[in-house]
Amino acid sequence: MARLFITAREIDFISDITKELTKDIIGQVIYYYKPRVDLSNSNNVYDEMTERVFDPPVEIDCTVQWNPSEKTT
Repeated sequence: MARLFITAREIDFISDITKELTKDIIGQVIYYYKPRVDLSNSNNVYDEMTERVFDPPVEIDCTVQWNPSEKTT
């Protein structure tokens, strides 16, 4: 979309409508748990986390598009 013919006010309006559509009408949310690497214990040999510590979840409004994979045998 060319920004030459669209004002900042129109861009803000489109952004507000998109946020309202995603939040109020679609209503899908994901919860993101950020890992705390500095507080987690790691294994010395494999450098894997043996005990994981996470921050409290952050709720993110989103639109999820998922296509299941087809399994062939």
